[in-house]
Amino acid sequence: MQRSGDTSRYRALSTKCESCDNLADSVDEIYGSGGSVAFDGTQRIRSLEKVGKVQDTLIFEYELVSPESRLLDASGSLERQFEGGSARYQVNVTAMEDSWRVTSAIRLAS
Repeated sequence: MQRSGDTSRYRALSTKCESCDNLADSVDEIYGSGGSVAFDGTQRIRSLEKVGKVQDTLIFEYELVSPESRLLDASGSLERQFEGGSARYQVNVTAMEDSWRVTSAIRLAS
């Protein structure tokens, strides 16, 4: 999504997930103004673990390893740079009709 600017598939994976919507809105804003995001590699998930269940919602925690990335403006000039590294997240996934949707995603304290 951040590489292409197309948030439609990402948005289809979630419902009522405020942090998911905020991320997609940011990407839409960047690409809508002619900007882009450049990565020095690929994001990867390390250590995905199911940590709980509440009714129809499964709770997972995972570590996301991200490469260095840059936010570029419409002319291709550097607007902001982000250091690569890893962070832990928790995501709630809820059964809806005949699929699963992300209903919450948060970054955990280090």
